[in-house]
Amino acid sequence: MQALPLPECIAPALQVWRLELTLGASPAAADIALLSREEQAAAERLQRADDRLRAIAGRAALRRLLGRATGLAPLQLQLGAGRYGKPELRGRAGPAFNVSHAGPWVLIAIGAVAQVGVDLECHQEGYAELAAYLLTPDELRQWQAERDLCAGFYDRWSAKEAALKCAGVGIGEHLQTLSLRRGAGTFVITGQPPGLPTMHLINLPCQPGYSAALAYASFA
Repeated sequence: MQALPLPECIAPALQVWRLELTLGASPAAADIALLSREEQAAAERLQRADDRLRAIAGRAALRRLLGRATGLAPLQLQLGAGRYGKPELRGRAGPAFNVSHAGPWVLIAIGAVAQVGVDLECHQEGYAELAAYLLTPDELRQWQAERDLCAGFYDRWSAKEAALKCAGVGIGEHLQTLSLRRGAGTFVITGQPPGLPTMHLINLPCQPGYSAALAYASFA
């Protein structure tokens, strides 16, 4: 795993790790051994081999990082999911964390913040049709003025999804009430649903053809 560079103001409290997988390979036995029976069964239910690889390798990597942070053996950790599927640590206090994956990459954000969300998106065709559904009217106007529409759309979408994952809310129901604008090197939240925490957004460095973003909420 590789730690991604973050601004110095937040790096001591928060880290983002990037794991590169070899698609087509079988999951490592050492990774499978770190998963609970429920996690192993959930991975086996996935139809595509690469999806199973991402599920197993990503969860094993998360367990290793959480074990390092809590001082517990990775398999001792009790992991569950919130109402909207956001993973959470149960039975003891620990760092905030979130996971995303696309293609051969897995991103894991973890650290001493109140809440965190991370998202990774692969650039694909068909983004123009998605834009009308995923972006607000203000976002659409700003996006349509950009030079690279594909990268611009996925930069926005990854930032928007990271923010909603950070807040731990349903993504579909808040798409048109969370609004972003491009700022100096990142995105700024210009409108958000009531009740959501104050969040900060950061665009993450990633390989060509992908967009990634980090959202976090500090302790009050």
